[in-house]
Amino acid sequence: EMPEPETAPPVGEHQYVEGWEGDIVAPEIVNESATVRWVFVKWVIYGNETGGTWEYHSTTAHVVMNQNQTAVAYYKRQYLFSVDVPSSPDWIESFTPYIYDKTNDEYYPGSTEEWFDEYTLVQAGIKSPHDLWRSVPWIYGKHRNEIVLFVNWTGYGYYTIPGTDAWAWSNPINLTGPTTAVMEWKYVYRLYVKAGEDTQPPLTDPPSGAAGWYDECTDVNLTAPNPHPTWISSVARWRFDKWELDGTPVDPSELIWAPDTNGDGLADNVTLTVHMDSNHTAAVYYKRQSLVYLADNIGNQSGIADTGKWYDNCEYYTFSAPEYVYVSPDIRYEFRFWELDGKCFGSGQPTITLHINKTFDGKTLKARYQTQYRLILMSEPSDVFPMVVEWWDAGKVTDPKTAPEIVNITDVSRWHFVKWVRTVPPGWESTNPTIPYITMDQPKNFTAYYNLEWKREWYYSPDTITIPGWPSYDWQVNGTTLYWIAPPTDPTGQFVFYYWVIDGVEYPQGQNRVPITHDHYIVGTAYYANKTKMFMSPSRVEFEGHSYCEKFNVTVYAANFDSKRLVNGRAMDIYGFEIIIDFDPSLIQIQDVYKHLDEFFGGKDYMVYIEEVNNTAGYYKLVASVLGNYTGFEGTRPIFTLTFHVAYDPCYPDCAGTWIKFSYVRLVNHEDQVISPELGYHNCYYRIRSIKPIIELRDASDGDNTVIVHKNAPEPTYFDVEVWLLDGVKVQDFAVTISYDKDQLEAVDVTIGDYLKPPYTAIGWLVDKDAGIVMVYVEQDPSVPLQNCSGILFTITFKVVQTIFYRIPGPHHLTSKIKVEEAELSVYCPDPTTQSTTDNTIGTVDLDYVYNPLPGDLDADGQVTVLDLQLIVDTYGQPDYDITGDCKADIVDLVFVALRFGSKIE
Repeated sequence: EMPEPETAPPVGEHQYVEGWEGDIVAPEIVNESATVRWVFVKWVIYGNETGGTWEYHSTTAHVVMNQNQTAVAYYKRQYLFSVDVPSSPDWIESFTPYIYDKTNDEYYPGSTEEWFDEYTLVQAGIKSPHDLWRSVPWIYGKHRNEIVLFVNWTGYGYYTIPGTDAWAWSNPINLTGPTTAVMEWKYVYRLYVKAGEDTQPPLTDPPSGAAGWYDECTDVNLTAPNPHPTWISSVARWRFDKWELDGTPVDPSELIWAPDTNGDGLADNVTLTVHMDSNHTAAVYYKRQSLVYLADNIGNQSGIADTGKWYDNCEYYTFSAPEYVYVSPDIRYEFRFWELDGKCFGSGQPTITLHINKTFDGKTLKARYQTQYRLILMSEPSDVFPMVVEWWDAGKVTDPKTAPEIVNITDVSRWHFVKWVRTVPPGWESTNPTIPYITMDQPKNFTAYYNLEWKREWYYSPDTITIPGWPSYDWQVNGTTLYWIAPPTDPTGQFVFYYWVIDGVEYPQGQNRVPITHDHYIVGTAYYANKTKMFMSPSRVEFEGHSYCEKFNVTVYAANFDSKRLVNGRAMDIYGFEIIIDFDPSLIQIQDVYKHLDEFFGGKDYMVYIEEVNNTAGYYKLVASVLGNYTGFEGTRPIFTLTFHVAYDPCYPDCAGTWIKFSYVRLVNHEDQVISPELGYHNCYYRIRSIKPIIELRDASDGDNTVIVHKNAPEPTYFDVEVWLLDGVKVQDFAVTISYDKDQLEAVDVTIGDYLKPPYTAIGWLVDKDAGIVMVYVEQDPSVPLQNCSGILFTITFKVVQTIFYRIPGPHHLTSKIKVEEAELSVYCPDPTTQSTTDNTIGTVDLDYVYNPLPGDLDADGQVTVLDLQLIVDTYGQPDYDITGDCKADIVDLVFVALRFGSKIE
């Protein structure tokens, strides 16, 4: 049923006044659905009163209302005819769709849908860019190995038209409703079959004949013969290796392997099934094989011989032969090399990897062996050294074989070589640890025999003495008996043999020969007794000048006073003593005494009867004894310590010394007998040396011996030089003369230091500017103590009077010396004495003066400014401020200063 069209005015009855006129409009198309529509045909206006009719074939009609009228819009039905033709953006070609209106003989090229009147005869068609193939049109799909092939127009049949551009038309279709003509199609894929690139024989049918075009989802079987029938001999063949599909090897499990019916160890053929879901390339590969035999030169005792095996060419194979073939425990064959076709290789490689090629066809790979005899070297006892087993080629002569002469068991036991004995075959022996050579004409065994030895060590005590050849050690064969002998005294005669302790056993005193059986490690010590003595420590004390009131200690010791020691029948212990120590009190004096009697008497009660310190006469006296039982001591013990201080500093170049000595000693033992030390009394010597005084000139600003000045403007530069006296001793007065370069400097003032103390009996100085000399003298009053120190004598203030500017050819700076020309000191040591630079009893250290201008600073103000540039400009062409050395100021000099513009002395 046609839908009501939207006319203007709408469908219905309308009232108009007579004479009214106007247009009525009908829509061109009235859609019933997406595939069915009504198309306007005409307006017909009927005069209801006069009976007349008017037709309009336009959608707009003009009406004049001069009577009642009826206007009817007439429509016809149309159906949508569609053509469904496959296409893809991936395809390199496409079909061209066509619609043919057979009723009206009208073509619609490239169109896939058109509207036609009901009952129109239409046809669907396609055109391809190729002639017919398989009697139908076709196009290339994604590539030229993929074809999209026409099949049918679904439900309507077809016919084709050949030609450069082939056609396929459906049979005529009567449109009784909406209709879609669907083109049926399918993929056709190309299958290539080829031999692999490294396969030499040509392919035969099958499988090459199976190449071609196949419909999608077709399964194609490709069968490769195995081995290849076109090239085969008794020593070479081509065997199937693999199928590849599209460049990828096919898993062998996916192939069909025919059984081996001819006993050649190969499947008769191998089939690949290709499912045609795309274009495919199948390649079959063959491997060339060579028949190779294995053998040896010892009657197949190695067990490697075979009747031949097939090996792929261009592949690596590993061949193995046993490294050794044993005939008996002491005779064997050793692998040496491989032999093939008369050539030797693989020396010493029983396992070898070879690259097989056609040169191996029918060849024999032989393992070559050499006869060897066993050589055994062992020891007796068997654990002296590990058994040595060597194999030698029959008839060879060995290198020398050496048994270790000494094999340590522990630090104190060892094996010592005795002899070699040949046990297989018997009949030879030698005491030489080295067997020069052995001819290996049969298996041979040798045994090295050893003795067990024990270490013995001997020492002495105390270790402060020296005995030639002691301590030492040697080695004795197990079970040996010999004498241990100690010398009766040490080389100095101060120590005598006391007793032996050997292997933990103490032997009687005086028995210096002891027989010992050596069946284990033994250590012995010979004990010696020391002789008695009295001594001071240190034995010498030295000081340099300026040591006044410095302290030092001297300790009095007694050594080896033990009642067990008898000298001339008297026990050598100190039960009581009287000791007097002398010294020169003008040089040193006792400041303190520390008595070590608690230690000396071993903690026993004791009594000090007399103790005197006399720094006028210069002695110390001590009388004391123990109370109760006391038998002395071993070793060394202190009795007392004297603390001295230096009482005199000598003036240079004098020195002084004194003995601190035992002036009287009386020792009594516990049996109330007077004894004396065997080695006597050893004193201490004291000495003090003087130090040469030094006059040193120092820069007052930093204390060193150089003054460096960089500028002298806008104000003159001044600096101070300190004159120091170092290590003065007992100084009363001084007179010093200083010189300087009067062209560079000017001395302007002198300030007296505080080295000498007021009041002064004389003081003064003189500055001679014409001579460049400063003379200063000071004499302190005799009531003032003499000076023993280092300090500043006086300070000189200098003014810079000469400057230069930096010139490339030089000079770059000014230098001069401020020197100590002459100096004298009056000292009292104790008599008045003069020290001077003249007699070299005073040393001197001078001072270096340097004027070091800043490069580019021409006006000496310590900075490079526009004023320096102006000086060159003002004298341009003249030599006044020539920097470069060309005798004129010019642009080069200006640039030199400009490059340093802004630099200054910090």
